[in-house]
Amino acid sequence: MVGDFDADSDKVDLDVSSDIPDAVSVMPVVVSVIPAAIHRNLSDELYAKRKNGALDLESTTKCLTSAGDHDKISKIIEVLIEEFVKSPQANHRKGGLIGLAAVTIGLSSDSARARQYLEQIVPLVINSFSDEDSRVRYYACEALYNIAKAVRGDLIVFFNQTFDALCKLSADSDVEVQSAACLLDRLVKDIVLESNQFSIEEFIPLFKERMNVLNPNVREFLVGWFTVLDSAPDIDMLGFIPDFFDEYPRLDDQ
Repeated sequence: MVGDFDADSDKVDLDVSSDIPDAVSVMPVVVSVIPAAIHRNLSDELYAKRKNGALDLESTTKCLTSAGDHDKISKIIEVLIEEFVKSPQANHRKGGLIGLAAVTIGLSSDSARARQYLEQIVPLVINSFSDEDSRVRYYACEALYNIAKAVRGDLIVFFNQTFDALCKLSADSDVEVQSAACLLDRLVKDIVLESNQFSIEEFIPLFKERMNVLNPNVREFLVGWFTVLDSAPDIDMLGFIPDFFDEYPRLDDQ
């Protein structure tokens, strides 16, 4: 699902919804919250192993969704959060992120239920954008990219949080993290332009606040968003210039 990410075999290319057998045949019986093999793979240092764990976890989630076993799905998410995302071990955190993306994709057949779980999942993934480990930050971008592709417009609820995190990542010290954030940023822009739920009025105060940042990468990021939003037929960004009169001239000082 993240084939657009240009990285080597230890980085990305998560496609937890393609070339896998029927979910029922893959996981006919779920005997524990997260089967030992999946748990082990998700915590492995190799990306390929973590991806395999995510593929199996997606299949498991599809089975549970079809069976209506939402209690077990909730427990899986809880384990991913407590034992992986919050782990002091970087590889566990990476596995937790790819695992949360896999669960979200596995829930795609039940959009109403998926929206409920997003309240737990998305803020945690966004928080990982500030992880001390650059590889975890990278995989956090990958995870939210996959989540966004799966839920599309439902991500709008978290737009301001996502925008703020991406704004900060545009000035990240790691070039690969910046590249991953750029790919996610493009997808978020597409989602915003196709959504009828985006609130420009709720966004402008945050945009105005970020205009005080002098980092050239952040400036470029803001100019990009200004241009994209102004291209939307129902948004007139120029009309908001008086709201941030003092800050606006800085945007064109490249």
